[in-house]
Amino acid sequence: MIGNRAVAISRTGAAKAAGGGIFNSGTLTVRRTSVIANPPPRSPPAASAQGAGIYNGEIPDIEDVPVHLTIQDSLITHNHLTGSPRATLQGGGLYTAFR
Repeated sequence: MIGNRAVAISRTGAAKAAGGGIFNSGTLTVRRTSVIANPPPRSPPAASAQGAGIYNGEIPDIEDVPVHLTIQDSLITHNHLTGSPRATLQGGGLYTAFR
């Protein structure tokens, strides 16, 4: 997973981007994988961006779906988030959401 991009666009309101390299909302095992240099999403002023490399969490409004991520013998590096001062940025390499 090298150089993938998550994009969120809004000209007037908020937008959310997550999981530039991998977006997991179920059960996933990542084995012998490199997640490298996934660039930050382009963000509007009221943006939220999580996990430029890997996002691990629920999809909003979908209940009772177990989320489990296992990472084995893998490299997660050079992933980063950038945004405006009003943007919420979490987990450049790996973001894991908990209930």
